[in-house]
Amino acid sequence: MKKSFAFGLLLIAFCASLYSCKKNEQQAPKIDDWEEVCDSIPPSLSLFGYERKLIGVSYESPCVYPNTPNKLLVFRIDFGEPSLKKELVEYDLATKSEKILTKDLLINYPQVNRKGEVIFFMPDFNIYIYRNDSLERLTSLGENRYPNWSYAGDKYYYQHLVGQNLYYIEDKLDDNYIDTFPQSKSYGIIGSYADVNDENIMCCESGSNATYGLALVNLATRQSSPLYEKGFFDDGRAQIHCVRWHPNKQYVYYSDGYGLFRVNVATKQKETVVQGCDTHWYHSFSFTPDGKYIYINRINYKKISETLIHSKSRIYKMTDEGKNIELIF
Repeated sequence: MKKSFAFGLLLIAFCASLYSCKKNEQQAPKIDDWEEVCDSIPPSLSLFGYERKLIGVSYESPCVYPNTPNKLLVFRIDFGEPSLKKELVEYDLATKSEKILTKDLLINYPQVNRKGEVIFFMPDFNIYIYRNDSLERLTSLGENRYPNWSYAGDKYYYQHLVGQNLYYIEDKLDDNYIDTFPQSKSYGIIGSYADVNDENIMCCESGSNATYGLALVNLATRQSSPLYEKGFFDDGRAQIHCVRWHPNKQYVYYSDGYGLFRVNVATKQKETVVQGCDTHWYHSFSFTPDGKYIYINRINYKKISETLIHSKSRIYKMTDEGKNIELIF
């Protein structure tokens, strides 16, 4: 369908939200001993469960630049400051330097394309793009979440909610083209998390009989076909946090908090890459372009009392087999 409304472009003043191109030296990571302990946490004795409190500096949403594997995009929040300093940061892992792209904005699910353009959504449920050292708003109606790029980076896809109606939208950058994916009869796209190659979109979708999982949506036909179904509490957690194609296109990887897993596209068999636990939860992740390594967000938890848990959000690097886990931030 054609656009029925024009997407407004909002240029946000540099002094309010953007930081200049000054590069800062990257600090060596430090880690507490308790963060390396993978253990269980007993149920809270409190009626309201545990209060979960992030402490220190939080690193989230790692995203490798497709054409520059030594560059890593990370969202950073300092919980040690009253103002909760928030920064979208580009790290150069080779030179150990950083460039702050935005300040004081709550960034959700940032994704970078082959041109170095960054797309994400914010608490107002609009999609934004950071390019040419400026920020633009791409949407204006409804609730818009979880954007991702096409393989070439000229289109982006996102979840669009209007009232009770949920759609998946394909939009072409700098053009008036927009299209809507039909919802399958057996699967309704909830999957907020999708990844794109040149043929298919991988979606996290709801199913039947208290299951949900992964499905392939063909870009040419718009038809959806199930890839993997899981019970709501398989692997110990109900929610799928992140979905990614492996660059070899033979596997689809997903995290659900309690670990990192992969599904063989041909056989539809699931394998465990890294098993989590109560004190180690795995969330968003990104492959290097050659597919050999993964940068992944792991939240480490520690029980402080019967009502309180402390946590630190970290970025780790590992092989695509889940080996040689190394702390990055």
